[in-house]
Amino acid sequence: PLRIFQPAYGFVDEKLGVFLGERTSAVIAEVSGPLRAALVLYVSAYSSQAPRLRTIWMSPRIAELVARVRPCAETTLATVPYQEPSLVYLLGTRTIRTDIRGAAQHLLHDPAWGLALVGARERDQFLALLAAAHVRPREIEHISGLNYSNGQKLDLTLYRVAPAG
Repeated sequence: PLRIFQPAYGFVDEKLGVFLGERTSAVIAEVSGPLRAALVLYVSAYSSQAPRLRTIWMSPRIAELVARVRPCAETTLATVPYQEPSLVYLLGTRTIRTDIRGAAQHLLHDPAWGLALVGARERDQFLALLAAAHVRPREIEHISGLNYSNGQKLDLTLYRVAPAG
């Protein structure tokens, strides 16, 4: 199974030889073993384990959720506080990165198709704005994770409202 790393081992040994110059092959052999082990660990950790760390891949999870629950192809998401460019890339340029008031206004102006993704810290104020307009949103789903770009833990809830009538 480790044969797949043979070309990389040769690369490590070659670069060590260039770096060490005229040093003995014993020194190269002594140093290349730990470097080979580090190479195997690095490749296996980043190629097989990193994609499994779903807590840091917030945008793809949000995009999957929106795709699953959107009432139509024209559905637009308003999002606060999670405003990563990767979310706009995945959902399209109609995605609204806004504040609490903007997220509430989005649902009020587009009750049939609008969705709002709201953080736990913004939740009470968001719900109060909708309650003042006599609108009661429906919680669709919660998503928790880590915003890897700033290290902030996020608890987000996706909301929609039923159209009037």
